[in-house]
Amino acid sequence: HAAVRRRRVRIGGLAPGTPYAYDGEVAHSGTELMIDKLPEALTVYCPMPV
Repeated sequence: HAAVRRRRVRIGGLAPGTPYAYDGEVAHSGTELMIDKLPEALTVYCPMPV
């Protein structure tokens, strides 16, 4: 068993136009979403109801 700390995650298979919130803004995705994480930064992602 090994733990790995990732700096980037790719989420695929999204329906085009899926809403997401980031840094107080709301946007709409394509079919993929790339999430970056800065070291020591607190990042919060919130799913938005359709």
